[in-house]
Amino acid sequence: MATKGIGLVVKCDDRKTWRDMATKGIGLIVKCDDRKTWRDMATKGIGLVVKCDDRKTWRKMATKEIGLIVKCDDRKTWREMATKGIGLIVKCDDRKTWREMVTKGIGLIVKCEGRKTWREMATKGIGLIVKCEGRKKWREMVTKGIGLIVKCEGRKTWRDMATKGIGLIVKCDDRKTWREMVTKGIGLIVKCEGRKTWRDMATKGIGLIVKCDDRKTWREMDTKGIGLVVKCDDRKTWREMATKGIGLVVKCDDRKTWREMDTKGIGLIVKCDDRKTWRKMDTKGIGLIVKCDDRKTWREMATKGIGLIVKCDDRKTWRKMDTKGIGLVVKCDDRKTWRKMATKGIGLIVKCDDRKTWRKMATKGIGLIVKCDDRKTWRKMATKGIGLVVKCEGRKTWREMATKGIGLVVKCDDRKTWREMATKGIGLIVKCEGRKTWREMDTKGIGLVVKCDDRKTWREMATKGIGLVVKCDDRKTWREMATKGIGLVVKCDDRKTWREMATKGIGLIVKCEGRKTWRDMATKGIGLVVKCEGRKTWREMATKGIGQVVKCDDRKTWRDMATKGIGLVVKCDDRKTWREMATKGIGLVVKCEGRKTWRDMATKGIGLIVKCDDRKKWRETATKVNQHGTP
Repeated sequence: MATKGIGLVVKCDDRKTWRDMATKGIGLIVKCDDRKTWRDMATKGIGLVVKCDDRKTWRKMATKEIGLIVKCDDRKTWREMATKGIGLIVKCDDRKTWREMVTKGIGLIVKCEGRKTWREMATKGIGLIVKCEGRKKWREMVTKGIGLIVKCEGRKTWRDMATKGIGLIVKCDDRKTWREMVTKGIGLIVKCEGRKTWRDMATKGIGLIVKCDDRKTWREMDTKGIGLVVKCDDRKTWREMATKGIGLVVKCDDRKTWREMDTKGIGLIVKCDDRKTWRKMDTKGIGLIVKCDDRKTWREMATKGIGLIVKCDDRKTWRKMDTKGIGLVVKCDDRKTWRKMATKGIGLIVKCDDRKTWRKMATKGIGLIVKCDDRKTWRKMATKGIGLVVKCEGRKTWREMATKGIGLVVKCDDRKTWREMATKGIGLIVKCEGRKTWREMDTKGIGLVVKCDDRKTWREMATKGIGLVVKCDDRKTWREMATKGIGLVVKCDDRKTWREMATKGIGLIVKCEGRKTWRDMATKGIGLVVKCEGRKTWREMATKGIGQVVKCDDRKTWRDMATKGIGLVVKCDDRKTWREMATKGIGLVVKCEGRKTWRDMATKGIGLIVKCDDRKKWRETATKVNQHGTP
């Protein structure tokens, strides 16, 4: 059984069989109350709820959606419908049929009140809401949006419109046509108040708001932004501007032009007060705010940041600064220059109190805060982290440290040096209390916490995890352990060694209480919890799951089990073996209460819950679905 679902719940109450069912859904709930069979149904949905009240059959229905709710009240059939949506709600009140409709949306709501047909509509959107009030038909409309809301009040047609947006809202008040508009945005809002046309505009943004008040045209504008807001007050033209930003706000008060500006930012705000020009500026940032108070020019500045704020109070110049950060804040109080600084960070805050220079510092972090109180220099430090906080209290130097983490906090209390440490993590916290050195440690994790209490060394440990917590209480060594997980917690209580363990999981928790060894275990999961209470060995187990919980109470072995699930929970109460089971699910819960075996079952679900009450067996249920959704 190829089950890839998240939170799958399967209940077979009495005399049911499950065959050839490729259940790959997330949160799938299947209930067969009385004498039902499920065959040839490829259910890949997340949170799918299927109810068959009386004498219904489901055949050749490729349901791949997330959170699908299907209700067929009386004498309905579902055939050849490839429903791949997330949260699809389908209601057929009286004598309706659904055919050849490829619904791949998330949270799709479809209401057909009277004598409507849906044909050749490839709806792949998330949260699609379609209302057809009277004598409307939808044909050849490829709606792939998430949360699409379409209202056609009178005599409108939708043709050749490839709408792939999330949360798209389209209102056509009177006599409008939509043609050749590839709208792929999320939350797109389009209002055409009087005699406007939209042509050749590739709007792929999320939450795009377009307002054309009077006699405006949009042409040759490749708008791919999320939450784009465009306002053209009077006699403005937009040409050759590739605006791909999220939440872009552009205001041109009087006689301004925008040319050759590649604005790909999210939430970009641009204000040009008087006689400013923007040229050759590659602005790809999110939430960029630029203020030029008096006679400033921005040239050759590749600002790709999110939420970038730049303030130049008096006689400052910005040159050759590759600023790609998100939420970058730069303050130069008096006579400072920024040169050759590749600042690509998100939320970067730089303060130079008195006569400091920043040179050759590649700061690419998000939310970087750098404080140099007195006579400090930062050189050759490639800080690429998000939310990096660096404090050097007295006579410290940072050299050759490639810090690329997000939210990195580094504290050196007394006479410490950091060298050759490639810390690329997010939220890294490093504490060296007394005479510790960090060398050759490739730490790329997010939220990494490392504590070395007494005389520990970290070598050849490739820790790339997010939120990694490592505690070595007494005389432990970590070698050749590739820990790439998020939120990894490792505890070695007494005389343990970790070798050749490729732990790439997020939130991994490993507990070895007495004389255990971990070898050849590729643990790449998020939130993995492993408990071996007595005399267990883990070998050749490729555990790549997120949040995996494994409990072996007595005399169990785990071999050849490729567990790649997120939040996997496995319980073997008595005399069970797990072999050749490729469990890749997220939050998988497996309970075998009495004398059950699981073999050749490829369970790849997220949050899968499988209950076998008495004398059931699962065999050869690995069903593959073809590209059309039918077996």
